[in-house]
Amino acid sequence: MPGLRDLPEAKGERHVKALCRCGWKETRSSGSHRILEKDGVEAILSIPCGGKNVKRTLLKGQLKLAGLSIEEYLKVFK
Repeated sequence: MPGLRDLPEAKGERHVKALCRCGWKETRSSGSHRILEKDGVEAILSIPCGGKNVKRTLLKGQLKLAGLSIEEYLKVFK
């Protein structure tokens, strides 16, 4: 079973694209963060896109809010 170390450290833009493939939509931006929402889900995701790689721990928290397992996320992340 994949764990925290299996999550990719990549730029925020790549993570936003992967989450969009999971049905999330980029609704707006707030400073250097992209805000994503999904119909039927109360959670709102905030992904930093300030040029640095997104830390694995932050990504894991956002995936938990999104209701995605690490395994499911790795399948759509390219």
